[in-house]
Amino acid sequence: VVFGLVTFVLPKFVDIFSQFEIPLPVLTQLVVAISTVLREHVYIFVPLVIGSIVLLVLSRRMEAGRRWWDSAMLNTVVIRDITRAFYIGRTFRLLGLMIESGVPLLEGLKLTRNSVRNALYRQLFDDLEESILNGRGLASSLINAGFVPPVASEMVLTAERTGTLGMVTELMGEHYEEEGESKLRELATILEPLIIVVMGVIVATIVMAVMLPMFDIATMAK
Repeated sequence: VVFGLVTFVLPKFVDIFSQFEIPLPVLTQLVVAISTVLREHVYIFVPLVIGSIVLLVLSRRMEAGRRWWDSAMLNTVVIRDITRAFYIGRTFRLLGLMIESGVPLLEGLKLTRNSVRNALYRQLFDDLEESILNGRGLASSLINAGFVPPVASEMVLTAERTGTLGMVTELMGEHYEEEGESKLRELATILEPLIIVVMGVIVATIVMAVMLPMFDIATMAK
């Protein structure tokens, strides 16, 4: 809507203002300049936007691009606490359920790995499987993974020593899933008013760019 207003509606008002031969306010001149650039170079901007979208989609299908996206999901400052909590919550809960149901640990790790799409987490479960095969346990690989909370690694280490791995991982999974949902609600609570304020500023700028010259016209008419 904003793009349509700036590109197609505002120029109509500019034509009207030009008939009165009044100097346009600085804000109006700025918005008009942006509108002119968009209209005159639309053949550049539209393919650029479409090409960027296509490139993003294709990058998800390439190994390097997929790893970059998955790493960004786990390490971007704003969302990393949420994504890390969700990933570890779902994987640990699933692994704990299978162990408690009598599924062998190695088989449980393979099934959990196949249920995850994030490349970094899939690599983590490969490392966990290798650790079990080499007799090192799960905690060592979890500690070395930078996106696993240290508390979770320590709890897994304690669970391995006490023989309660299934129960502990299931409980941790439920805890981290609840934590992820709570953090997601907090982020939404922050973003909603922020988006409203940003959109309000954009709309107010366009409205003022149109109304200020009209006030000048009304003054001149009096």
